[in-house]
Amino acid sequence: MTQTTPYPSSSNAASARFLHTHPTYAGTAVLDDLRAGEYARLDATGQVYLDYTGGGLYAERQLREHLDLLSHNVYGNPHSHNPTSQAMTCLVDQARAYVLEFFNAPPGEYVAIFTQNASGALKLVGEAYPFGPGDHYLLTFDNHNSVNGIREFARQRGAQFTYLPVVGPELRIDPVSLDEYLGLAVPGAHNLFAFPAQSNFSGVQHPLEMIALAHARGWDVLVDAAAFAPTNRLDLARWLPDFVPLSFYKMFGYPTGMGCLLVCGRDNHHLLGAGGRPLSGAGRGGLRGRYGQLPQHPGRGNRPAPPGLDRAGHHPRAGDVPDGLAD
Repeated sequence: MTQTTPYPSSSNAASARFLHTHPTYAGTAVLDDLRAGEYARLDATGQVYLDYTGGGLYAERQLREHLDLLSHNVYGNPHSHNPTSQAMTCLVDQARAYVLEFFNAPPGEYVAIFTQNASGALKLVGEAYPFGPGDHYLLTFDNHNSVNGIREFARQRGAQFTYLPVVGPELRIDPVSLDEYLGLAVPGAHNLFAFPAQSNFSGVQHPLEMIALAHARGWDVLVDAAAFAPTNRLDLARWLPDFVPLSFYKMFGYPTGMGCLLVCGRDNHHLLGAGGRPLSGAGRGGLRGRYGQLPQHPGRGNRPAPPGLDRAGHHPRAGDVPDGLAD
């Protein structure tokens, strides 16, 4: 593979002409410095890395600072009372607070739950969401397989699930169809709508305005941000989704085995585990058993219940959606 080199200097006539025509390009020199200082291994090995939906590239500074942290401190298992445990608990709490700050979570309204990856975060939702007979799970065709997997929790507990199609050639959601399918919410029931902020399958970024539209029709909303967050800032205070699974490995590459579930505590009864399986060693109290009383979200506890819609003919079944929409 041919390795390219940066523009040499202003003495190069072609470079000088380019900079004269595009003077703002000179401001991107900071990216050249960042690449040379933190990602020099790319040029040293002649690599062109494009797999950012699979995992991000870690910076050299991440490795240095992590090694320094481990080399100069002693950490134990968190949630105990000895000094090493307390030191680790402090770091975990600081990390959790920073994650909420980074995503601009309204103070006191969200909880950050660390998981092994985004799939683990989605499994928590499947285990904890109180699906039951008469409830509904709506999801788009282009969801990740782990989002598709939540349908099994819904089915096992007697809830219905429905796939919202995407329309070619760009594989986007048709607004008319969205309005129709959002009408499937069952008044007074547990209704969960899931879609990816950015599709792993097509790369399409779906409009986050769908969150408010779904809330107004009686849905809780899960926004899969695993592919979206590495290159976009998700503002929780603006969009107010109920569940947001994340993969830190996709965001900054190191360490592996780090994901997160951001949970809005607007309606506690929607977020507490009814599936019977403990969450992260939490016992049988669901999310509350592990993280205490979840925060209340003022002003959104009683959404207007939409009128029922005849569901005949509007239920694509599990066999209609491909199971291959994985990483």
